[in-house]
Amino acid sequence: MSVEEVLPRFMRPAEVYSLLGMSRNQVDDMVKRGKFPAPIRLFDGGRAKAWLEPEIKAWVSDRMKNARTTDTTDEGEE
Repeated sequence: MSVEEVLPRFMRPAEVYSLLGMSRNQVDDMVKRGKFPAPIRLFDGGRAKAWLEPEIKAWVSDRMKNARTTDTTDEGEE
């Protein structure tokens, strides 16, 4: 059994922002509002952060399902 089969891959911020087509501020705002998985700190007291790939994949999958089944208006617009 390889390490890849046991441990999830970390996704660094630049990769997440690029994948989503969003800025750091947009992602940070979604994290603060509880609408996106929070990153983890890679080292105690350090600034380096990353997301777990399975959490990002699950969020994207859920977002795709919901985008096709819910109202298309943006949140907060009425």
